[in-house]
Amino acid sequence: LKHFSLSVSFCFWVEPVNHMTQTEPKLRLFYFDITGKGEPIRLALNHIGVAFEDVRVNKDDFMKMKESGALQFGQVPALEVVVGDSPPQQLVQTHAIMRYIGTLDKSGQLYPKDPFKAARVDAVMDQLTDMVGPLLCSRYQERFGYSEVLGGPDGEGTKMVDDTLSGTIIPGQLKNFEAMLASGEQWIGGTEKPSIADFVLAVGFDWCREKQLKNGAAVFSNFPKVCAFIDRVYALPSVVEWAAKMQKSA
Repeated sequence: LKHFSLSVSFCFWVEPVNHMTQTEPKLRLFYFDITGKGEPIRLALNHIGVAFEDVRVNKDDFMKMKESGALQFGQVPALEVVVGDSPPQQLVQTHAIMRYIGTLDKSGQLYPKDPFKAARVDAVMDQLTDMVGPLLCSRYQERFGYSEVLGGPDGEGTKMVDDTLSGTIIPGQLKNFEAMLASGEQWIGGTEKPSIADFVLAVGFDWCREKQLKNGAAVFSNFPKVCAFIDRVYALPSVVEWAAKMQKSA
């Protein structure tokens, strides 16, 4: 990323569980001071003990970065990667960043090396994208070109869409995830240990349930295995540790 002064909300260095070697990259994650699409990245890095600088930008600084061309596609999250003496490189898009993080996991558990198992992990992340896509269009109407049609947050079109999403669309997607978890799989991608998909989906489900979906808590209550999955991810020791660290720094 291009370097210029930022009035970030806060920025801190997350120490690794194990000491980094000279060959390991130096990472800086740029995202807002919210969970959103940046939180799975933070959780995954913390889970495997990879050090990173957690840079939380405010809206004004995000616009400066966007207008300066510092952000590919003008979006965050953005991960700056420096390997050795090489110049900084930038990765964007949450799933791409997560797959890269998977390659940093020396245990090979975060993102399977087996091509078929890796594809299963990719598939459930892509399915979440299908699920939340309509919600994003409804919530960020101007960005996606729907504000005139839906009438803004309080428009009649928005109300109709929200009712349909809560009544049929999202429950239909959750039904498929519920069936997947009902087959006995503890982790959403069918892996033996938590994978990048678990962090992506747990945060995404929680985002829908608690913040975005109309009557989200009531809708999700009809899918107990999905709710249990969310709880299972947030009960991981690394996630509990991260939550405590964030509470302490607040």
